Amino acid sequence: MQIHSQTARKFIVASLLSSVAAAIPTSLYAQTAQSPGASSAEEGSSQVGEIVVTAQKRQQSVNSVPMSITAATGDTLASRGVLDTTQLPKIVPGLSVNYASGGQPIYTLRGVGFQESSLAAAPTVSVYVDEVPIPVSAATLGAAMDLDRVEVLKGPQGTLFGQNATGGAINYVAAKPTDTLKYGADLSYSRFNTTDASAFVSGGLTDTLKARVAVRWLRGDDWQKSGTRNDSMGSTNRLMGRASLQWDPASNLSILLNVNGWRDRSETQAPQFVSVLPQTTLADVFPALLTYPGYGLTPRSADWDPGKNYKKDNRFYQTSLRADYTLVDDIKLTSITSFQKYTEDQPAEGDGTPYEAIYFQLNGSAKSFFQELRLSGSFGGNGNWIFGGNYQRDVIPENSKIFFRESTSRAFGGSAANENTQKVRTKAVYGNVEVPLTPTVTVLGGVRYTESDRTFVGCTRDLNGSLAPIFGVGINECVTTTASGFGLINKQLNENNVSWRAGVNFKPSRDLLLYANVSKGYKSGSFPLISILLEQQAKPVTQESVLAYEGGVKATLADRHIQLNAAVFYYDYKDKQTLGLTFIPPFGNLQTLINIPKSHIFGFEASAVISPIDGLTISPSVTMVKSQIDGNFTNVAQDGTFANFSGEPFPFTPKWSGTTDAEYRWDLNGSMRAVLGATASYRTKTKGSFGSNPVFNIDGYTTVDLRAGIESSDGTWKASVFGRNVFNKYYWTTASRFTDTVFRYAGMPATYGVSIGYRFQ
Repeated sequence: MQIHSQTARKFIVASLLSSVAAAIPTSLYAQTAQSPGASSAEEGSSQVGEIVVTAQKRQQSVNSVPMSITAATGDTLASRGVLDTTQLPKIVPGLSVNYASGGQPIYTLRGVGFQESSLAAAPTVSVYVDEVPIPVSAATLGAAMDLDRVEVLKGPQGTLFGQNATGGAINYVAAKPTDTLKYGADLSYSRFNTTDASAFVSGGLTDTLKARVAVRWLRGDDWQKSGTRNDSMGSTNRLMGRASLQWDPASNLSILLNVNGWRDRSETQAPQFVSVLPQTTLADVFPALLTYPGYGLTPRSADWDPGKNYKKDNRFYQTSLRADYTLVDDIKLTSITSFQKYTEDQPAEGDGTPYEAIYFQLNGSAKSFFQELRLSGSFGGNGNWIFGGNYQRDVIPENSKIFFRESTSRAFGGSAANENTQKVRTKAVYGNVEVPLTPTVTVLGGVRYTESDRTFVGCTRDLNGSLAPIFGVGINECVTTTASGFGLINKQLNENNVSWRAGVNFKPSRDLLLYANVSKGYKSGSFPLISILLEQQAKPVTQESVLAYEGGVKATLADRHIQLNAAVFYYDYKDKQTLGLTFIPPFGNLQTLINIPKSHIFGFEASAVISPIDGLTISPSVTMVKSQIDGNFTNVAQDGTFANFSGEPFPFTPKWSGTTDAEYRWDLNGSMRAVLGATASYRTKTKGSFGSNPVFNIDGYTTVDLRAGIESSDGTWKASVFGRNVFNKYYWTTASRFTDTVFRYAGMPATYGVSIGYRFQ
């Protein structure tokens, strides 16, 4: 386990600076945090507090839940610059986010991820808002708005949350309506003329009815610069809103209506060109591409086709209704109903050059209906139980128009449209029990049975007549070859599985929990959205499974001045899904989805919250993940080489990642206090592809954020200055290939700004 010495030294120095200068908001404690409803230390004491979470669909202290959880309040996310789910790796070691060729986010947690870009591709790390799933990763943009907290649950969550959470689950808990009038606003201005404005108002309308309304607007100018001409790109323009209404007509009944949505008219990020790697030999490499000079790689440098539109028009809305009804004693009936729709109209640069090696126009939608019904209660105060079921129906049509007139693939006409519609019906029943055997020993177990039926109708279609003369079909007709000629492919995938969890907790005192559990989770199979020239490319991947073993400790030490959490885990991975290549003459290497029969993941993580004196909080955390393919697995790497990948680690899975956070706050006078903060986030190198070609390497990096401010002692106002990635570290999160070029997606450069906030309550 070696880390590049120079990078390690930078991280250690940054960590020491963080600890000395004091960093990170006190409301984020890696695995403990202050939050409304949390039990906290007395005002003015240096004891650490703890957050109340709903990881097991009931309220518990985070230190009583026998699994690894990272929790943070909404205020923490805002102060840390975590504006959406893609930025959560700044506070969650072990979580990685990379981007597919069209710009869609892909979440990987503890090495468990799915590198596929289509809307219909089920994730391995599912995102929820108030326990309502968002089945499409691209639709998670507005999930982090107006929050009470976020809970990141690590390891398979198939029992209580369902399939497609083999890596874990991210559950956002939205801020709820209040009985009394409260309102507030936040405004920040930062580099690239970026303005982030948000506001909320909450309060009672009648004795039984209360409401909350929140809005947020984010806009900014271009942050990317062309390396070959005077041009820029990367503007931001997002609008989000949420309205919730809570009705409590009786002491045993509560109904919550939530209506939310967002619109994104930002420009897509342009990738950075790395090198030429021809897709096929059926045509010569475009001459200008061979002589393309490239540019010095910096955080802002990139390139794209001049004169084209790169502005998105993506939209999302959701309506959910939750009812909690206490039947008798402590037996509660909960119903959650939701309908949501995501619409995508997203152009994207694919090669990072001013030539049309690859350009996308992505269009699609995802409509989802979800219903859950469950009963929960306790065994007369000795343990608890939950039993329920849910139904979900997703309809996901999508169309990917691709233009490649200046690539070797122009031998196939220069443009095409990949389209399909996938419909998914998911039904499940589940149960979970937790029973104390002695005052200090508790056993728990859960099981879920799931049925998933998926249909696929699609093909690659001629676009603007470019393929028609080559394949001998009519304009706009399918060019996909089936057993009966050219036409649509109709396929079906029906699967079922049983996920489960069993464990034992040992809690000899309030301040110590030892736990061990084993769980099994599944991710459903799916069909790809790729250029399908032959029907065999549309073969689906079947469901994957993870058998996970985890043991851990959560200990509060030194008279509650130290919170220490640690866990070790081992995953037995079967049929891991990934996007691979297959060689089909005369076309060359064509994309398809594949299963990796056997692989495993081993790792550990540790975090601490140290509050040695009043006002000072230091929060280090580290995660180690070692992944490996077992047995013989051969496939084609991204560079076109055929190899046996046995023993290789997973792409986009750094072996080490961690954060060091601290914060120091002190009174200036009786009405004001000052805050200093810093954050260092670190991850080691990984790869964007199987194989040994260095062009797909993703270097390790460390970023440092700083903040300083003043605020009123009663919390009514605050003002601060901040800097993110203050050393302007150049790093990239993706290294991949499409048609003839290898490209990267770079992280944001240094940004700095000011913010103010006001609260009335």
